[in-house]
Formats: sequence, C-alpha cells, structure tokens
Amino acid sequence: MGKKPTGQREVFPYQGRWIHILLTLMIGGFIYMVSVEPAMAQGAVTTATLAGDVSDETGAAIAGARVTVRNQKTGLTREAVSDSTGHFIVSQLPAGAYQVDIEAEGFKKVVIRDVQLDVGATESLKITMQVGELVESIDVSAEAVETLETTKAEVSNIIQEVQVLELPLNQRSFTALVTQQPGLVKMTSATPPTVLGAATNTGSYISAGGLMGSSVAYLIDGVNFSNGNFTAPGTAAAGDMPGVEAIQEFKVITHSFSAAYGGAGGAVVSFATRSGTNEFHGSVYEFLRNDIFDSRAFFDREKPPFRRNQFGAAMGGPIKRDRTFFFANYEGLRQRLTTTEIAFVPNECARNGGLGGSCNFPVFGPNGEPVAISPGVRAILDLYPLPNGADLGGGIAEHLFQNRQPTRQDFGLVNINHTLTDKDQFQARYSITDADALSAFHLPTFEFLRTDRVQNWLLKWTRTFSPSLVNAASFSYLRSNVFAATEPTVPLRPDQFTGNPARQTIGVISVGGGTAGTTSGTLTLLGNDDASPFHLVRNNFVFNDDLVYTHEKHLLKFGVMVNRFQWNWNSAVIPGGSYTFLTLNDFLAANPAVVIIRRDGADASFGVRTTLIAWYVEDAWRALPNLTVTLGLRHEFQVPILRDVHNKLGNWRSPEDTAITVGEPYHNYSFTQFQPRLGIAYDPAGDGKTVIRAGFGVFNEFLGFEGNAQGDLQWNAPQPVLNTFFGAPIAPGFLPQLPFPTCDRCTEPTPFVGLVTGLLEPVNSPTSVQW
Repeated sequence: MGKKPTGQREVFPYQGRWIHILLTLMIGGFIYMVSVEPAMAQGAVTTATLAGDVSDETGAAIAGARVTVRNQKTGLTREAVSDSTGHFIVSQLPAGAYQVDIEAEGFKKVVIRDVQLDVGATESLKITMQVGELVESIDVSAEAVETLETTKAEVSNIIQEVQVLELPLNQRSFTALVTQQPGLVKMTSATPPTVLGAATNTGSYISAGGLMGSSVAYLIDGVNFSNGNFTAPGTAAAGDMPGVEAIQEFKVITHSFSAAYGGAGGAVVSFATRSGTNEFHGSVYEFLRNDIFDSRAFFDREKPPFRRNQFGAAMGGPIKRDRTFFFANYEGLRQRLTTTEIAFVPNECARNGGLGGSCNFPVFGPNGEPVAISPGVRAILDLYPLPNGADLGGGIAEHLFQNRQPTRQDFGLVNINHTLTDKDQFQARYSITDADALSAFHLPTFEFLRTDRVQNWLLKWTRTFSPSLVNAASFSYLRSNVFAATEPTVPLRPDQFTGNPARQTIGVISVGGGTAGTTSGTLTLLGNDDASPFHLVRNNFVFNDDLVYTHEKHLLKFGVMVNRFQWNWNSAVIPGGSYTFLTLNDFLAANPAVVIIRRDGADASFGVRTTLIAWYVEDAWRALPNLTVTLGLRHEFQVPILRDVHNKLGNWRSPEDTAITVGEPYHNYSFTQFQPRLGIAYDPAGDGKTVIRAGFGVFNEFLGFEGNAQGDLQWNAPQPVLNTFFGAPIAPGFLPQLPFPTCDRCTEPTPFVGLVTGLLEPVNSPTSVQW
C-alpha cells in the first residue's frame, strides 16, 4: 500500500495505456449495469449497511427468508428478503445497536440482538436456521462476536461513542482522536500569527500520508463541512470544533476510499451526531485544567498562570415514542492561558543614538554621514517596550513578557429525528459556535482580537422505496462570520499624527527583514497587522442525493453533489503603510528599503464565488461469498473556478500573451479529470478474522480560495490596491511623527504599481494516485 502525490497542479496522467484500459473497462461495465438494472445507487457516508447469508444446517442457501432489522433505541425498522443465494443487504441504516429477526417457512425464527452498526461500515452476519415451527425461536447475542470488515477494500478505523466520551482528551477536541490514527499528524507552523491567517484558518490542519493539510475531507452527518480552507471544523478564535458530547462516533478512512468520497486524497473523517432515543438520557459536566501541577518552563522567570474550564450539558429523549426524537447539547469554554514570550527590541544605546556611557553605535544616513535619530523614529521607539533580558549587541536586547490570552467559546446543537412513515425518515439539525480571543500581537504594546460565529443548518430526508432501493437527499448551509484586528495598547497622541486623517493608525514596521526577531540584527515586528481590520463572511451551500440499489450479488450506488461556495471579505490593507528597513541603523536614520502604501480610493472588498459539482457511480460485486470486488468512477469539476462578483480579478497569463481579454478569468477548467476506483476484499477462511485488501484510486482535491487563487489575483490591474516603492529616501514628514501618507507625497519617481500574478489555464485540480 502506498501513495504517490502527482503534484499540486498535475492532471490525471492519461498517457499511461494501462489507465486507458482500466477506464474503458469500468465505463463499459457501468453502461452494462445501467442497461440491465432498473436503478442505480449511492450510499450515504455516515450510515451503515447490514449484510448477511441465510442457510440451513447443511449449508444450503435459504431463499425468501424475511429479515427485519430494528434499532433497539429508536424503533426504526427496515426489512429485506434473502435472494436465491440466501444473501440480503439492508443499507442506509443510522449507526447504533440493532435487533435482527430472520423468519422462513419451515424453520425456527432466529433473533439476533445487539448487532452494532458503525458509521460508514458494513456488518456481515452468517445465519444458520434450524428446521422447526416458526413459532419457535432461537435468541442469539451478537455482543461477543468480533469480526473484521470483509466487504470493503478501504483501510479505516472507527472511534466509537465510548471512546469519544470517556478517553481523557486534551482540550476535549476530536482532533486528539483523529491524529491517533496511523499516518495522520497535526500540522504546526513556525510562522507568527497574522490577521489574515487567523481569519481564514478556522481549525487545525491535519496531514494524512505526508500529503498537504488540504488533503483531508470532513463530513458531518454525511455532508461536507468545509468552508473552503480545508481545516478541521473549528473557529478562528478558539481553534478546533467543540461539542465532543454531540458526537456519536466517527470514522477515519486513510486508503482506498469508495467513489462516494471526494475532494481529498489524504483521508476522510466522517462524523455522526447523536440523536435521541426512546428513553431520556442526559449529562452535566465540567472539565478543569490549571497550573497547579505544571512546572516552570526553562524561560519562565515564574510559573505563568493557566486555567481552563470546559462545562456543559447534554440531553436527549423522545418527543413521540418510536417516531420523533430530540438531542441537545451546550458546551462552554473559558480559558485564561499565559505564555512567556521573548521579543527583540532596541537597547539603551540604540534608543540614545549611540550616545552616552560605553555606547558605540553611531547612526549614519543614506550616504554614510553621521546623523541624529529622526524625531519621528524616536516617537516610534517609545512603542517598543524597554529591554529586561540579555543584551545581544548591535543595538538589540531581549524583552521577556507574559502574553495573556483569554478565550471564550460557546457551542450549541439541536438535533431532531422524525419517522414520518415506515418509509420516510427526516433529520433537522442546527449548531452554532460563538467565540472570541485576545492576545498580544508580537509585542505587549499591541493586542490581537479575533471573533467568530459559525452556524450550520442541515435537512435530510431518507426514503425507502423498497427493501432493495433507498434514497437519501440532504441540504446543508454553513455560515462563518469572522472578524480579526490588531490595536495598540498604549495611547497615541494626536500630535504624533500627520498626513491623511483617515489613516491615523500605526503602520507596519519591519527591521531586519524578520517578523519574530529570530535572526541577527532583527527587531520584532512593530505595529498593526497589514490586513487589520479584516472581516470575512463565508457561506457554503451543499446539496447531496444518494441512491442505493441492491440486486442479487450487486450493491449499486449513484450520487450527485452540488457545493456552492461564497467568500465575502473586506480588509483595511495597510492603512498606515508598511515600512521595511534592512538594518537597525537604517531604521534609526528613517531610511527604508521598501515602502508599501494603500492607494487612495482603493477598495479591498471582494466577493469570490465558485461551485463544485460531483457525481459518481459504483458497484460492489459479491463475486464469491468471501470475495467482494468494487468498481467506482467519480468526476468533479468547478464552474467557474474563481469569480468575483465585483469584477475585480485580473490574470496575467504569460509574456507572450499580449492580447487583452475582457471577462472573468478561470472559466477554462479541465473537465477530463475522472477518478477511477478499484477495490478488492478477500476473506480466505470465510470467518471474518483475516481479510486481504487491495485497492487503486485517483483522487482530486478541491481548488479553494487560498494562495494565488484568493490572495494575489486581487492585486492585479485594473484593480491595484497597493503602491510599492523601493530604495529611495522618503520625503520629510513621510515617516516622522508617525505619518499616514498619501501617494502624492511619495518621492519615488517610478513606483512599482501593485503585484503581478498569473495562473496558467486550463487549471487542474491537485491530484494524487494511491494503490
């Protein structure tokens, strides 16, 4: 079993003759199945399937046996009839414990209790019936029977409710369980936090099999829960999604996915939320973590305070017995985290211009002449905290401070399940997460605020047309409203401001080229973030329809998904300017190497749209009682790949393409990226204890709103937002006294206007091949 990433912009390699042959055989096989079967199919990814073989004591198959499957907690009942081989399949069953009754003329009734069906799994039963009267029955408990999944090639693991609720999880987050699975790790970044990064990354990135963090798909109740940034469900303020008490169980698939799964090549994490039952159950809980048993870290002068309270309540039960159920959950988080941070600030010599005492740090102008510290720079120096740590030389010293980071998060969920008729089941679910967090922004003189509200609505209808034909349709709406900003914690006097009053806010001061001050001669970044304030509203509309049809040895599946993404954001975009100084001496002399200024009248509001459409077909063929072969084909495409409702995007294609094309970029998408899937599951002994699996698949990822697709095309002409100036001294009054300039005060004669970014067309999804 292995993985081969084929590159972030690589198309499915159709040059290989063997792939041509495989694709032709699969399409031909599906055309044949369509022509001979009355319906096609698809399986919902958070439901379970029950399969079985009914035989007599001699091993002969019993045809026409009536199978009744009943959920032991909700009373949901489904029926099936064994075929000529004695085989039966019941699909689209919610996860849970079931009672299975098997009846056949001339045989004793068999009752099997406590058959546990897990999310996305297929449970196989071998049932032996004894000759006798139907009024007699044989009761069997399935609790002690442990078998492997014998009908699927996928490599997966199911985390059940008892593990979710009882294991001591750090931060009470499901990601702690996800990353316990082989090959999955939580990604971390050494990059300091930014307003844009915090607003767009609302959860953890998890890498599967060494692929990018965007290669994991997240499903809740069978519906995509991505808002276009590919992180695990969560909030910008508090991180990963809370509400562990609301999760019944979830499944992590790492290899050989079914064609029902798409949009990711690394792994699929599928959650099933809890529902009510025929009995009332509830819980009240609080989890406390604090610093009592913590030790002092190496750089801590004293142990920083810490307190984390997670509390809540969950309740579920019947509204109408065997018909309507509810489940509700609330969880709150109050955290007071403090960490010891090290910043790099000007030392006393630098603040005095190298004068006095043993200082030997003269300040030179752009032509090498000794100069005094600029008055405006001296005002900016006051915004750096005084050093209290080691003197590193070169005018730089350490400043140690305790970064206090209060966090508040509230989560709520209501889930309603209703059985309208014996053939129709409905689900309605609503969840909301509201959070805010505050911390220092690189230095204690600036603070970083994040607020976020995430809401999700789900409507789902499951229709049983016959024991062999089941359809599930769902509609989901996910909305995220994020605000992030940085502000100074020290007062700025009006006499410190010059220039445009609308820009009277401190800009971004970078000395030495670094942000965290980790390199020699580098000060910690000073000022507000260049995107502050930033407001982002994301809407994600998802429609799914899944149809499952069973016929003799075939479990046929068909499905379609339409996923509409909307990103609406507005950013101040460097209202106070961005100033980069190569050295500390250049900073003290007010001699920047690069100055970036927002153009007067520039509008940095954007409304990006794209629609992802996917369909698939699949046949799980039971070739032998102990051999299942699965053939699948999936196709996904985006229309358009990227569109701004304000028509502000521009694309630079290549130096050779000098023609001006009017219209929106990125409508030329490749529609040839088909994703064939092949899986084999073989049970040599037929006892469910040893299974040999093999699989092959092509997996495409969704082209989201990250990188060039989101952040760079907006700066291209004809809508440039920024002006960049290189290498020239700035005019008097430009930097001194914390200026907020307009472009007409810039002295650079030939400014470099904006950035130039281009993506080649046609645009292809990132693709990986697994086997």
